[in-house]
Amino acid sequence: MHSHFASRRRCLAVWFATAVTLLLGSVPGVAAPRTVTVALDGSGDYKTVQEAVAAVPDNNAGRTIIHLKPGVYQGQIIVPKEKTQVTFQGEDAATTILTYDRNVKDPVPEGQAPQGKGDGVVIDGNDFEADNITFRNTSGDHGQAMALRVDGDRAVFRRCRLLGWQDTLLCWSGRQYFKDCYIEGRVDFIYGGATVVFDACEIHSKNGGHITAASTPQDHPYGFVFLHCRLTGDPAPWAAPTGIVARKPSRGPVLADLGRPWRPFGAVAFIDCSMGDHIKPEGWNNWDKTENEETARYREYKSTGPGANPEKRAAWAKQLSDEEAANYTVANILGGTDNWNPAVSAVAAAERQQEENRRARVRIVLAGDSTVTDDAGWGTGFKALLKPDVACVNLSRGGRSSRSFRAEGLWDKALTLKPDYVLIQFGHNDQPGHGADRESDPTLYRRNIARYVDEARAAGITPVLVTSLSRRQFGPDGKIHSTLAPYADAVRAVAEEKKVPLIDLQARSIALYERLGPDGYHALAPRKDGGDGYDGTHLNAKGSEVVGKIVADAFARAIPALAPEITAPTESIKN
Repeated sequence: MHSHFASRRRCLAVWFATAVTLLLGSVPGVAAPRTVTVALDGSGDYKTVQEAVAAVPDNNAGRTIIHLKPGVYQGQIIVPKEKTQVTFQGEDAATTILTYDRNVKDPVPEGQAPQGKGDGVVIDGNDFEADNITFRNTSGDHGQAMALRVDGDRAVFRRCRLLGWQDTLLCWSGRQYFKDCYIEGRVDFIYGGATVVFDACEIHSKNGGHITAASTPQDHPYGFVFLHCRLTGDPAPWAAPTGIVARKPSRGPVLADLGRPWRPFGAVAFIDCSMGDHIKPEGWNNWDKTENEETARYREYKSTGPGANPEKRAAWAKQLSDEEAANYTVANILGGTDNWNPAVSAVAAAERQQEENRRARVRIVLAGDSTVTDDAGWGTGFKALLKPDVACVNLSRGGRSSRSFRAEGLWDKALTLKPDYVLIQFGHNDQPGHGADRESDPTLYRRNIARYVDEARAAGITPVLVTSLSRRQFGPDGKIHSTLAPYADAVRAVAEEKKVPLIDLQARSIALYERLGPDGYHALAPRKDGGDGYDGTHLNAKGSEVVGKIVADAFARAIPALAPEITAPTESIKN
């Protein structure tokens, strides 16, 4: 076994340094952060934040710091999904303000895309950070008007202010960390389905209302967790500042509740928080649905201040024991399968990853589309089953095809890393309807896959072909009718022709979905945007775990010498 791997130990130093450069970008001397400046007076590199964001390289190998000089920056700002590792850096949150004045009922301003028309700042890219920035929506009491919406994973906000009225902060998905921030609003002003830690923040209620509206998925153990926060409120009657119109000012006591469940399994916990007298004694609201009392996961531990009334709290909420509360740590809540801990510096995390790579005896790269990624595919589930001495770098990106993955330079990155194995899976975005720069018919697709195989082998890398994860396209007969069949056939043909190890994920995922049925697969699928129905292509955390086992099992079977390095059971997945 050792001699087998010894022959594959090519340029380990290059692997370590290059992997960190391409993916972490935060070790001193390796892919140093790039800083650009935005200034309204034209003294910086850009005059608008959106121009600076547009100039960030797609799928950033290193971090781009966008330094904002003091000023009030008007209009919507969107950080697209492909703009990763972006930092908004202000000098002082009181003087560096990103502001918007629209709500979801307003017409879309001329020249603005309709995306999130009531959203001020939209963060779709992973690994976003903000420091000393104010995010503000001044629409007032006119319905949903977001100052900030976060969809990306591993987002960090430090010393920021978030100002609004209804739905100030939408934490839609992924994992997020707010440290030493000030967040204010009235109606459901912290809401969404993400897993979020608010650490030592001030949460300010304006004129009573509801602090949270969590839509936590049932299979997520944590939703919104407030650690050592301070809950404050305005005195009655609330006086609207200039620019904010209160539609129905309160005439009685201005009391707020800690939250109400936007979705049945909403999860919110307040751990060691100070609460003002504006908090209702019962604490929680069932959103006029008694059935929510059976499902909502509302927790408290050692609240202090006049708003702490454990003996008067709603009977369906829970006071945690010391043992239960001990689980509510930043690392435990946000760690996930990649052990993310935003309380630890990025440099320390990069150095830890570098050390893990240094111990690796086997190196694997994943090259594919969104169904292979860590956030919407099987990547996370697969990596969780690899032994500690196996390093796996996931270069997969959403929306990529066998053409665009190469055109964007991602394949060159994979070859530069010189792994021992590269798992290759495309097809979804090669199909018609995805644009001329991505589409390829099955014949061209077959040539593209064959080229990947040849170039991997020329670089001394063992390619492993993976047929596309099936979509959940059920016919009236309860069977999957996959439009990806011609593309899966093309991969099988290349594997046969060139004698390449094959993981037939198309066939195995079809078998899995048909066994689960048109409703049973919901346990593996994320909700569609907006919460209605289920995504028919991508995977949630449970789906990644199940499909990751299928891939790991097939990988071990295709290359028996690797079986001892994989903890997946070498048997068919039954559950």
